[in-house]
Amino acid sequence: MALVELVDLFPTLADIAGLPVPPPCPPSSLNVSFCSEGSSFLPVIQNMSRGFQRKEKSSRIAESPSVSGVHWKSAAFSQFPRPRMEPSVNSDQPSLQDVRIMGYSMRTHVHRYTEWIAYDPASFSANWTHVYAKELYLHDVDPNEDHNEAYSSRYATLVERLALHLREGWRHHQPLSH
Repeated sequence: MALVELVDLFPTLADIAGLPVPPPCPPSSLNVSFCSEGSSFLPVIQNMSRGFQRKEKSSRIAESPSVSGVHWKSAAFSQFPRPRMEPSVNSDQPSLQDVRIMGYSMRTHVHRYTEWIAYDPASFSANWTHVYAKELYLHDVDPNEDHNEAYSSRYATLVERLALHLREGWRHHQPLSH
């Protein structure tokens, strides 16, 4: 299984079409006209195709395709804005000037970890020292994300490690070729 994000679609389509793949966005990309936070997943597709061809030739029962041999991203990232902690009329689609809390999530092959933190819409900056809430879901035992384990002492070390990776951001979890 490969973690693929929406931001990976454009670089992948450009790669497939033989067009230049957009360069990675710099840390401050407000004045950059063309960049991407995604990576082309064409190598993953090609590796899967080779796996299917090998399995067909060997007449074995088809198994799930593997991305082994292709160094791919170790996490997928997303964010979700909120105007406040309590639900309100514009909770799901707040205006930019109303956003005061931003949920930053990281999905790995086995976890989803989220921190809801203070956010300043004027400077587009997150205040990682003001965490409103955390979420940790263990997909191997809780695929529907029914049980938040972020505050369980049993997972304190895991939460610390995931929090560090979340703060490092998407750049630290990209394929080597990115």
